[in-house]
Formats: sequence, C-alpha cells, structure tokens
Amino acid sequence: MKNRSYANRGSSFEQFINFSNERYRRSGIAFIRKQCTEFIPIRDRNGKISNVKVEHKATFDYLGRFNSHPIAVEAKNTNTHSIRFDRIEPNQAEDMDDFTREKGTIGLVLLSFNLETFYAVPWAFWSTAYRIRVKQGDTKTPILVRCHGQAWEIPKKHSVREDELLPEWQVSSRDMHFGLDYLVNAEKYVTEYSTETQNT
Repeated sequence: MKNRSYANRGSSFEQFINFSNERYRRSGIAFIRKQCTEFIPIRDRNGKISNVKVEHKATFDYLGRFNSHPIAVEAKNTNTHSIRFDRIEPNQAEDMDDFTREKGTIGLVLLSFNLETFYAVPWAFWSTAYRIRVKQGDTKTPILVRCHGQAWEIPKKHSVREDELLPEWQVSSRDMHFGLDYLVNAEKYVTEYSTETQNT
C-alpha cells in the first residue's frame, strides 16, 4: 500500500509545478500542461465501480512548449536525500530518448528532495546514468558525461544524492514571480548535439 505521506508529498510537488506552469503561461514564456493517465473503471456485479486499471499511462508528466522549443518534463519526488535512477520507468526512458533525439527539443527530470531542495536535470545526463547504471548494471566504471557545456561524473551506484548533482541544476523554490522557476536554465538544454561520455 502506498505511503500516504509520500503520496501527499508527490501531490504537493505537483501543485508547485502547476503553479509555476500557470505563471509561465501568463508571462508568455511557456505553455506546459500535466499529462493525464487514462483509466478503465472496473465494476462489481452490482454495477458499482470497485476498482480501476490503467488503460494508457502518460509517457511524461508534463508536455508543452518553452519559447519555441517542445519540452517534456518528468517529475519525481523523494522523501529521502537520494533517488534511484530507475525511478524513471523503461517506457518513459525510451520515449524521452525519442523525444529529445529531435533537434530543438528539451527534456528535463525535475527532482524534489523532501520538498526542500529541487533540481532540473537535463535528460542527456539522466539518460546516460540510466543506461549505464540501470540497464547495463555497471556500478564500477567511472563515467564522465559532457553535454550542454557541462560535465558530470555519474555516481558509481544505482542512485544519486542531491549533493552529487551539479549545483547549476538546483532550482530556487522562492522565485518572487514563478515560485519554482525550473525553466531558468532550460534554454541551455536544447538538443543540438550528441552527449559525450568517457571513462575516467
């Protein structure tokens, strides 16, 4: 059974993002909307809805446009100080790879740690960590990822602590106008070239 406090934190994180998205919309900066998961109601013998099953799970949490760029955002909240790379599900990773393969697109993984600190991680970095640490199961090889003018050494484990993320990815939650201003650096993360990885 899902922990209620964890679910509530996820809901609060969504409220943060929705507030920011509305402010972005009003300012003409971005139009980004929550994607809905489609459910099929399951009825009991009396015709009452007793349960639901997922018919079509939304690929990304949020999808839209930032300036002239298509943008996809996957949001993850954790009530600890670390998060596993496999919190992104295989179908989400595959679809985000396909989405960001097109020039001019932006993919972000928006992280919340205890609803206290927030990070907007460009997909190019998370994707490499997911592929090597989760799909390949390699937790021994030092890997340095270079993309968007930044360099990040992936932790040699299946998860990442907030202090292991680049400071440039941290997002202020106290912006006077936008609240959680997670698009502040998004213009830097437009897909233009391939990610470079190297063993260190």
